[in-house]
Amino acid sequence: MVPSGLLGISDAWARGERTGGLTPGLRSLLQAAGFELTHYEIVPQEAAQIRRVLRLWVDREGLSLILTVGAAGLAPRDLAPEATRELLTREIPGLAELLRMGLRLPLFRGAAGIRGQSLILNLPEDAETALRLVLGPLKSALKELRG
Repeated sequence: MVPSGLLGISDAWARGERTGGLTPGLRSLLQAAGFELTHYEIVPQEAAQIRRVLRLWVDREGLSLILTVGAAGLAPRDLAPEATRELLTREIPGLAELLRMGLRLPLFRGAAGIRGQSLILNLPEDAETALRLVLGPLKSALKELRG
């Protein structure tokens, strides 16, 4: 099993006013694909909080895969892509492009890339559908990253 983290990024989720995106189906899909969801957290749409969790999960916890859900659109507080890119050592633009094209989300601004031995990918709010689309490439990327 591949140690993984799921980070929900939404002011409404953080306040408990809204659910969605972080469905049990998403967790089940990860598990069925061989990913063990060892870390899960919801944070508001604050770049510093997003970076804090990503840095902790990569640098201290050593997670192989980190998925973020939400905050990757055009709203002023949609800061997941910027916060993610600040931490990446190498980008993998093809993963985010696959989501944009495959899901027909031209305004989705998500990022994908590597920090250390971890792969970080921003997903749109329809995360379950998005994950189904990128599972194959994710597994290949992680296998290649691990050598």
